[in-house]
Amino acid sequence: MDSRTRRHRRDLGRQLAKAELVASQHSDSVKMAAERGVNLIIGSDPIFPMEESIREFTSLARRVPDNWLVLRAGTINPARMLGLEDEIGTLAVGKQADIVASPGNPIDRMQHIENVTFVMKGGVIVRND
Repeated sequence: MDSRTRRHRRDLGRQLAKAELVASQHSDSVKMAAERGVNLIIGSDPIFPMEESIREFTSLARRVPDNWLVLRAGTINPARMLGLEDEIGTLAVGKQADIVASPGNPIDRMQHIENVTFVMKGGVIVRND
């Protein structure tokens, strides 16, 4: 093995160790924020597949004490942050909403959202298993 390869392996090991430390600290910070009543937010980026957003929900559920907090982090909290809570963020007459449903209750177990069986977008059913 040449010196360049050895250096690369050493540097990679340091980067992975730092990533593990940061992930642990991030997890602690999120838990502390939730315990202190901070409105957490789950967002989405159009360049990532929807499965990434689902992972954010399940990941957050491992860190906060209440799945209601997790659901609000992906619905009403972002709407409030954007000043759009009168238009989006909850299911109510006159609001815009896409609906996603699964056979299980995510309040009981957040992993239920990984099994989506119904999707309505803009009032049109696009999936109904």
